[in-house]
Amino acid sequence: TYYVLSNGTVNAAISTKTSTPKKIRVAISTTGFKNLYHENVILSSDENFTISINDEVINLKSGETFNALESHELGNKGRLIIKSDSDGGKIRLNSIKRTWTNNESPKYRGIIEISKTPKGYVIVNELSLEEYLYAVVPSEMPSSHGLEASKVQAVTARSYAFNQYYANKYHVYGANVDDSVNCQVYNNIPENDTSIKAVNETRGQCITYNDTVV
Repeated sequence: TYYVLSNGTVNAAISTKTSTPKKIRVAISTTGFKNLYHENVILSSDENFTISINDEVINLKSGETFNALESHELGNKGRLIIKSDSDGGKIRLNSIKRTWTNNESPKYRGIIEISKTPKGYVIVNELSLEEYLYAVVPSEMPSSHGLEASKVQAVTARSYAFNQYYANKYHVYGANVDDSVNCQVYNNIPENDTSIKAVNETRGQCITYNDTVV
């Protein structure tokens, strides 16, 4: 895939061939899924994590909090990349709330990217497609309906994500999808044992017609 840039903004993405996406980039909404521009970003992690800005790396310890408005690191330096020290670690976005578990702040696998724009901060979560589905399935299909229902949702959600990936309608945010009903709800309800098992047992499976994912 080739990206067309103009004044630091991605204006187009050109794919020369179609392949199964391994990763997906999710634009994260504000509390209540109102919009994709945040007034501030506050985050932390249950383990040590790093914030990278160009070639500079800031190390933070478990429990420490990063506040974008209080930081002088953003400025004009570009995109912040936040990552926990281990592959299994998660980043908590303290500045947003979700409806599950008494409006607690959600935690995310993979990498968190923060960009400062004239409209506010844009947050993008990049992670593997399969791990993304861990938190899509329970948000779209109650896990109480059982494993088989969750497996059906996993196959359907994977197929939907596949086509959203190539639709490219969130390129202005540097993302493939968002986390709301505009695409499919992601991490409003956190992953659980049922959703993880459903995704793992259907790994790579999509709904197809004439060899095309539908």
